Amino acid sequence: MRFLASFAALGLAFAVSGCGSTSSSTGSIFSGGSLSKPSVVLVGDFSVAPDSVALDSSMAAKLQRDMRGQSPAAMRVEVARNVNTVIGETVIARLREAGLPAQAGSGELALSGESTLAVGGRIKRVDQGNRMQRNLIGFGAGKSQVSAEVHVAYHSSAGKQDVLNFTAQAESSRRPGGAVAAPIGAAARGAMAVGASVGGSLAADKLSADVAAHARSLGNEIANRIIAWSAQQGWVAQPDA
Repeated sequence: MRFLASFAALGLAFAVSGCGSTSSSTGSIFSGGSLSKPSVVLVGDFSVAPDSVALDSSMAAKLQRDMRGQSPAAMRVEVARNVNTVIGETVIARLREAGLPAQAGSGELALSGESTLAVGGRIKRVDQGNRMQRNLIGFGAGKSQVSAEVHVAYHSSAGKQDVLNFTAQAESSRRPGGAVAAPIGAAARGAMAVGASVGGSLAADKLSADVAAHARSLGNEIANRIIAWSAQQGWVAQPDA
């Protein structure tokens, strides 16, 4: 039991040792002329299949899962749900900051006679990678990532019009790794201190540090694309270069 606890603590120490996140996106913009600013922007849940989620393959993470007694299938569902929540919350917050009336909801809730921008899509992949390789080796080894297909449609009295389709991805940076020099006892104390400092019930708190960072980065990337397009429509100010 002491062996398992030590490895679990070491895994937590690796998780908080640093998690750079880089994001990118590619896609298409549909032409159709200038559109009036929507009354509301609805950001819906992204569809995600549990088999699109790959759990951390490191030994420490596997031992942690064994100690929790939760099945891998149940953990994949939980990870997918929390990633979805973090992405949605991030997109909504960023769009509101830019001056767009964003809230949670799907395009099916678009009000008749009201112009609505609906944001949805599919989470393609959530890969927790291998935390040990990422922290000890680095340079892309054991990388983690979150990717999604995003569809944005404009609803009005004239009907539904697709305006944006793109794929966005966030992944761990190719930073160099570094062996953990502290003894196991110190790692365990550090891990417990970090755990005690995390409060609340936000979805991000239930994710590994890397995947939570990727979900936020992906949400920001999605919002940035929407804001840039909205600026072209004259709905919001042009974002800073």
